Amino acid sequence: MTGTPIPYHIGNDNLYLLLYLINMLGMAFLFLVNGDAIAERIKGMFYYGKQQLDTRYKISTFGNTLLFTQNILFFTIISLAYLQHQGKVQLHQESYIYIIVYGIVFTLFLLSKRLVYDFVNIVLFTHKQMREWRESYFFTIQLTGFILFPLITMVIFFPSTPQIIYYCYIALTVIIYLYMLFTRCFKIIFTKKHEILNIFLYLCAIELLPLAFLGKAVLATNSFLTIKF
Repeated sequence: MTGTPIPYHIGNDNLYLLLYLINMLGMAFLFLVNGDAIAERIKGMFYYGKQQLDTRYKISTFGNTLLFTQNILFFTIISLAYLQHQGKVQLHQESYIYIIVYGIVFTLFLLSKRLVYDFVNIVLFTHKQMREWRESYFFTIQLTGFILFPLITMVIFFPSTPQIIYYCYIALTVIIYLYMLFTRCFKIIFTKKHEILNIFLYLCAIELLPLAFLGKAVLATNSFLTIKF
């Protein structure tokens, strides 16, 4: 006698659970190797008087790779969970294909942001400002992965959590992220009070607009994968 099939969700997909556990191990290793550097960089941004990243404390190339990999994984899971909640994607055996494709999309997005930021900032700011802002900006992106960790845990282990909690948490994360960028902008490149409007316009042009394009790219990618699979 065949029972009622268990409804699919990300939480009962062993692939997502495996990636989640691998990420946990990777972050544990990262803090063992680069924990002091990460702590000092955070203090430099939010605690020390100069509010600058201390260049004496460098995160290794492998450590940076782990941090960005965590971001890409979390962005992928959040995107697929949102699409599944909206009924726009049905993940089953093909979940690994969606993970790979969306992983590529977010990887290309981060690489594109690096190129765009460098090009724009070379034109607008001094070399010192550009270097400090680039280090601070991408470290802020890396910190966002840790902010998203509780949400990812809910998505995987508590799939019955009301959708409104997901959306509120994402909105809160975006607010915190933009606040961190705003304060760093004010301390590094637009340092006078009357330049607050310049910060707003700068972030709208170079942050909010690319995020809108990313949203379109996620939906377009989902439409393509839905047709193919």
